Amino acid sequence: MRKLIFIAVLLSFGVSCQEVEKVQPTLVKVASKMFEPEADIEFNGEYLVFPTPESFKKTYASLINSDPQSVREWSTKLGFNSTRMIYETALEEQEKYLSNLLSQYKSFSSGDPRLKVKPIIVQPDFVKVHAYLLDFDSEGLIWRPKLSNYDMTALVNKDGLVKVAGHLFQYNKDNTKIIVGGDPGKITNLVNVNETNEKLNIVVNPTNHEFVKKGQKELQSETGRIWYDYWNQSNHWPDPSAETTNKYYMNYEVHISISSYPLYGTTPICEPEGCGQARTSEAMECNCYYPIIGYIGFSRFENHMETRKSWMDLINTGYHSLENTIAVDYKILNDPTIYHASYSQDEYVNTYLTIYDGTPAIEFVCGDHDFYSMFLYDYYIPSNTLERTVNVSWCD
Repeated sequence: MRKLIFIAVLLSFGVSCQEVEKVQPTLVKVASKMFEPEADIEFNGEYLVFPTPESFKKTYASLINSDPQSVREWSTKLGFNSTRMIYETALEEQEKYLSNLLSQYKSFSSGDPRLKVKPIIVQPDFVKVHAYLLDFDSEGLIWRPKLSNYDMTALVNKDGLVKVAGHLFQYNKDNTKIIVGGDPGKITNLVNVNETNEKLNIVVNPTNHEFVKKGQKELQSETGRIWYDYWNQSNHWPDPSAETTNKYYMNYEVHISISSYPLYGTTPICEPEGCGQARTSEAMECNCYYPIIGYIGFSRFENHMETRKSWMDLINTGYHSLENTIAVDYKILNDPTIYHASYSQDEYVNTYLTIYDGTPAIEFVCGDHDFYSMFLYDYYIPSNTLERTVNVSWCD
């Protein structure tokens, strides 16, 4: 069961992840947050359709840091195979493959030369087919969805598409493309449009960030940090039990990005002219959308960690730890307050925490991150646990 633990939050475009307060001495544990989407969302067989800006805003706000199982159940009920559903299925297929590979290697005799060489990972067919949606680590294992906004992965299809307020959006790793007016006939043009094309009426908003597999990348303004990315792997921790061939470790990431989000007018535009009025023919087609009247900058601050178990430093499988917690103290530009956000979940391999997602775009100037996990190394003795915390800190 997942638990949402939070103390502080910032304002966003309808996305309130936490509540603004100064850090308290102890965390306040709150019951799991269930995903509660708006009732007017439709699935047209290809992508989700949000009829109004408000419908999307409220659904997205509910999605952030919500229980993953409730999100999956909603997608399944709609029959919608989101990017997140594909990612989760790919993880399941990968772990089945690794489990079978582990069983095979454990059957080898102690002198078998194959035990001296790390096997080459050959991902299952499902993972190969959807590899374009995923980022992989140096060993060929799935790290995360390629789309940098983890929350958005639950709302877009395999092509990154979602329709909001009459416009078609394609969310990509490095940009967001908008087909103004939502003409589905222009979807095939998206692959060749990498900057705003007024003739096609396609807007391209870049996302300023860069994913890296080791070390860090950052960009600073004169006064604060605009985007920042850090990825690393913790040291392996030996299993304290007699099973000395097992080791545990964490992968973890801190990511800040900045982009722009549309501002909408309040009165829909319907085309062709007059079609929004009483129809003279049922066959008359009418396309309505809320006009985009401008764009506003927004920033996103996300953390991610995963727990894995290594056997003889040969085969690494996903490990469902007893608890994963990400706890962050952070500061923003021109604000002396220290904010705190924390998120815990039980018995999951991957944990994601969205600290801030919204407007206005915020420049973060300090972050102190604790990635904590509790490993159970003896299933017969529940008290036999191994607890580890990895800290990542940065300040401008």
